[in-house]
Amino acid sequence: SPPLAIISMGLAAAPRRLIWHRRDLRLDDNDLYRHDSNNYSIYVFDPRDFELGSTRSGIVAGPHYTRRLLDAVHCLKKNLEEKGGNLIVRVGSALAEVPSIAQQLDVDEVAWAEVPGFYECEASRTMQNILQ
Repeated sequence: SPPLAIISMGLAAAPRRLIWHRRDLRLDDNDLYRHDSNNYSIYVFDPRDFELGSTRSGIVAGPHYTRRLLDAVHCLKKNLEEKGGNLIVRVGSALAEVPSIAQQLDVDEVAWAEVPGFYECEASRTMQNILQ
């Protein structure tokens, strides 16, 4: 399992947590869901990852990758709904969307799995700075 980043924004006994999904789109073996808390989940499609020739995320998002990603996000949403949850899906920059949704939901924590890679680590550091 990848290491987890959890940014605490409050001291609630049963924290309300926003889980930011990046490449970790499975539910059953996801360490982010092991804690007993009120979870909200979010996935953000960044249009820059789908620009022709873009390797910003280390992935060239061609039609086959895009179809698999859409299927995986749909499956995650369905699995969360079966367990009484929901997946918030947004289009834009995660660095803007995640903090905005966290503020709207008034969550106590924002959590995500750390993903190796230059752009992913940069995004994690930036997200931590925004949320603190």
